[in-house]
Amino acid sequence: MLNLHKSEDLIEAMVIVTCGEASSAQARHLYRETLRSLVRLVKAEHSAELQFSSCLNAPAYQHCKPH
Repeated sequence: MLNLHKSEDLIEAMVIVTCGEASSAQARHLYRETLRSLVRLVKAEHSAELQFSSCLNAPAYQHCKPH
């Protein structure tokens, strides 16, 4: 998964820049896991939007489209 590695690299960079090397391992871990949770949330929201939009493109759901 190429995107996962890109996300992980970005998360690690953000942890280092935001927390700094001198912060505790616990603080870095908490921040890292928070960022990972946000990435999962964004992916889930994106997937739901794609499913919803593909549903609206189906002929049986043409009446559901906003005008």
